[in-house]
Amino acid sequence: MKFVHPFASLALLSSLFLSAPTGSEALKCGIAGVTKQCLGKTDVRYDASASYGLADQDELWGDLSGLYYGDFATSASDWSLLSERTFTTIPGSFDFSAARRFVNFTVDGSRFHFKVLIMAKSNNPAIPGIQLPGEIYCK
Repeated sequence: MKFVHPFASLALLSSLFLSAPTGSEALKCGIAGVTKQCLGKTDVRYDASASYGLADQDELWGDLSGLYYGDFATSASDWSLLSERTFTTIPGSFDFSAARRFVNFTVDGSRFHFKVLIMAKSNNPAIPGIQLPGEIYCK
């Protein structure tokens, strides 16, 4: 039986580890028979060419953009129309039973914005026959 010195095998092992590559690289996805399909092929959430714009996702969002206006009426909790609405910071009262509402919807990429303006006339004429400016309520 041949005797091998323990330090000789240690030297052999250390030379193997020192000459081994220091980095590694993963295999790419989609290699037939080797790796799985890329997630972009099997799951639309990972598709690099997918658009996140709302109008690209559903035609409803593209059709919704624009300015809408029409008559608007506000009612109290007992369903009676508010023809004498008052505000603490503004003198007088305003007729919200026959107001006009303007709504602007904007779709910009993945963002949806809207602005609402409600215009109501004043109930307090300063001079008979001359109408005071009304109230514009923004949301």
